[in-house]
Amino acid sequence: SAGEPEDVVLKDRVMMGLGAVWVAVFATGVMLVGARG
Repeated sequence: SAGEPEDVVLKDRVMMGLGAVWVAVFATGVMLVGARG
């Protein structure tokens, strides 16, 4: 939102990026486990 310090915005983007990476890793793991079973 307007008026937020840049480091807060950067932290938000980093958290969103980490979340996206975690979701991708989790989905890959689920697919690998599903392929095994």
